[in-house]
Amino acid sequence: MPSRSRHRSRPDEPSAGRGREREEPPLSAVVREARDLLRLEAAMHRHFEVGIVTAGRQEWQCAELTTLMDPGDVYLAAPWEPHGWRALEPGTRTVHLNFLPTLLGGETLADHPWQHIFAVGPRERPRVTGPRMREEVLALGREIEAEIARQRPAWLQAVRLGLLRVLLILAREWQLPVHHGQEGRVRASDLARVVPALDLVRRCPERRVSRREAAAACGLSIPQFSLVFRRAMGVSFGSYGLQARLDRAAYLLFRSDLSIEGVARQAGFVDGSHLSRVFPRHYGVTPAEYRAQGWRGRPQPG
Repeated sequence: MPSRSRHRSRPDEPSAGRGREREEPPLSAVVREARDLLRLEAAMHRHFEVGIVTAGRQEWQCAELTTLMDPGDVYLAAPWEPHGWRALEPGTRTVHLNFLPTLLGGETLADHPWQHIFAVGPRERPRVTGPRMREEVLALGREIEAEIARQRPAWLQAVRLGLLRVLLILAREWQLPVHHGQEGRVRASDLARVVPALDLVRRCPERRVSRREAAAACGLSIPQFSLVFRRAMGVSFGSYGLQARLDRAAYLLFRSDLSIEGVARQAGFVDGSHLSRVFPRHYGVTPAEYRAQGWRGRPQPG
């Protein structure tokens, strides 16, 4: 095998029908080490994901962004966002932390609700800048790596705290892009109130979920739901749902042999023409070009 993983909690993506979702732990912590150079490994799942490179070098791809990552670099992936990585040196190690929103709840990081840093596009998310930040993040990544390996008492709590510290370091020097606006102070209960809407979008990937449906799932009026959702997630529900369907389309383009029409139908678009009009606005290329590229974009310095 070209790589090995040290899983210290249940797998990232439980098989359909195995157990109940509410029993799924909120955090999965994995260390992946590449023994040889790897082909691109792709993933798409319901979790938020934070990856910390602790040794070697890797290429990370998400949407139209391709980044070279060195020790101390971090990537952030939103739920249902297709992403992939490739080791560029033998011995490359990465800590992968996949978590459900309940893990961090209403935490605020440097005046930013934590979920806002995932709500913007991959290019707009915070990143490691400067040697001092890199040293801090690398030290934390290795602490988390050690906790995963040793499994001492309360190790998962230690991993959660390490994750929060990494996100705090990233958030301190980051500003939410102006076009996302500010919708008032996020309350600790906001995220919990909109989780049923997030789950509804996840359970119905093949169609557009209306605001009326989402609001009803959350037990809120449409105006109240719209306000709480934007405050909690940093984007409107319409934008969130569209991005979720585009991400599903991107995943199907990469991982299936469906035609563009078939991908459009299974991702909740009217037809292939509709998908082809919308897709480039978010991914920078047409669906056909995205499939042909196979996520092989031009690397940019991390």
